[in-house]
Amino acid sequence: MLRHGFLAACALALTACSNTTFKYPEESPVLQPPAKSIAGIEIPDSAPVRESWTTYFQVKDGAKVVGYLMRYDDPPVGTVVSGRAPTGTLLVEDNEFSRIGFVTSAGKAFRFRGTETEELGIATIEQHLPAYFGKQGLRIEPLAQ
Repeated sequence: MLRHGFLAACALALTACSNTTFKYPEESPVLQPPAKSIAGIEIPDSAPVRESWTTYFQVKDGAKVVGYLMRYDDPPVGTVVSGRAPTGTLLVEDNEFSRIGFVTSAGKAFRFRGTETEELGIATIEQHLPAYFGKQGLRIEPLAQ
């Protein structure tokens, strides 16, 4: 009899839980709107969202910009962020701000090929640049925020 009472209580608890909706925390009100330009360079609306806790870099071949890097820094304390890459991750973008790959904070690089992701190995970002942009001797310059 005690066993049946326990099972009935469990069934009732499961029913109550299944009718409960879970609400995700709201985004922090202190977040700044995404950037529309960086250091005077206009960012197209189709480009990935830019946030205040990211640092931007240009990848250059001489004076020509061939791509961009976006590094995830620590978000402000108390900020709730969903779908964010870990701190230190670098997103690699072409010169039209389309994402072409990423490098983890440990230096493990990946390149996007259509719907596939190709692993490039572990190295410094400078060593990975030729795999993304097809050229040696590229340099990275920080963009003013």
